[in-house]
Amino acid sequence: MLGYMEQTVAKAIIAAMTSCSDFKPKYPYVNAHKSALLYVGYHLKAHNPKATDYSREKYRKKLEKFKEHCELIKYLGNNMNRRYRPENERPIDFDFKMDEFLALRTYPLPIN
Repeated sequence: MLGYMEQTVAKAIIAAMTSCSDFKPKYPYVNAHKSALLYVGYHLKAHNPKATDYSREKYRKKLEKFKEHCELIKYLGNNMNRRYRPENERPIDFDFKMDEFLALRTYPLPIN
């Protein structure tokens, strides 16, 4: 059993953990530990060779959406100032991304 686990599961987990350490996910309103666990879970589901094509594609889309939400923190941090900027001086998609970020506070975590 241990040999089987080393040959099959270990490769998938190493790939997921490596991807997680490269991306460093931080989901809005969730701590870093939970964010990393969610990322690894989505990665394993999205790259499961024994799953159906439909299932893999479904979780690839969820993983991409999860990554987009994680990127919101960095984007907003880079584009916000201490002083108020009028709408015409902000980046074009700033308000949309800010609304998306604030909406995540009321949504439940994307677990399934």
